[in-house]
Amino acid sequence: MYDVLILADLEIGHILATIKMAVNLQKGGFKVCYLTVPDAKKIIEQNNQVAFSCFEEFYPAGKVSEMRRKYKSSNRYLEDPGHLYLSIISGSLDKIIEEINPGIILSSRFVALEALLIHYRHQIPQIIYHTLLFQDNNLFKLRG
Repeated sequence: MYDVLILADLEIGHILATIKMAVNLQKGGFKVCYLTVPDAKKIIEQNNQVAFSCFEEFYPAGKVSEMRRKYKSSNRYLEDPGHLYLSIISGSLDKIIEEINPGIILSSRFVALEALLIHYRHQIPQIIYHTLLFQDNNLFKLRG
């Protein structure tokens, strides 16, 4: 069982921004793991974190790199993400969610719908985070 499940998105920069969060949670005594696609799993494990793979049928190894080359970004999701959402609704993650048995899910806003579907299917509370750094670290400039 893990206390915290981080549902990471596909972009390396967003993934790396969560590593410090995971380390701080671990220092606080929480058991943390990630659930992500195979390409991101490799990056997470290189940073000494536990990661489980999901959605291999939609994002097989190499798919994120292919998307980056094709679209100049990997955050362009599948042409028809409905298949991914239907797979969650149909129970494709049931076994791994039961194995991980998290107390809470932390999800990037880029995968908030996936996290919401997991929440409704498994009744796991969630917190949505966003890894956005403001220029000059001044939020008030953006408010006008």
